[in-house]
Formats: sequence, structure tokens, C-alpha cells
Amino acid sequence: MDEIKIGVARQRAATADALMQNEMMQEAFATIDKELIDAWKGCTSAKGRDRIWQSTQYDQRVQTILRNVIANGRVS
Repeated sequence: MDEIKIGVARQRAATADALMQNEMMQEAFATIDKELIDAWKGCTSAKGRDRIWQSTQYDQRVQTILRNVIANGRVS
């Protein structure tokens, strides 16, 4: 059973790694980051800036989750 879990973790890590290395995925994250920063710079309301900041945090969270899946699968 443990070998199955290790195999699943390794496969998930390989899939997450492929996503993070994928040129289109990297471009998508970079575009999202740039658009959010541009929107934040151009925003005139504190509430709007807060919402944009929250969006940047969600974007970073997705990337962190993928990196954690990669790291956990490599450890297994």
C-alpha cells in the first residue's frame, strides 16, 4: 500500500512539474502577474486595490500548491 501511495505521489509530482515547466503555463502565470500589477497601479480605490492584491495572493497560492506537490513527490 505504501508503495502505491509513493507511486501516486511521484506521478503527481511529475505532472505538477510538467505544468510548471510548460512554456504556456509559465506565460499564463507571467501574464496574470503583469495584468494584476498593472491593474493595481491604475486602481484609484483602496477597495479595488485590496481586491487586486487578494487576486495576486490566489495566483501565488496556485503556484505554491504546484511546487509543494512537486516537492512532496520528490521526497517520497
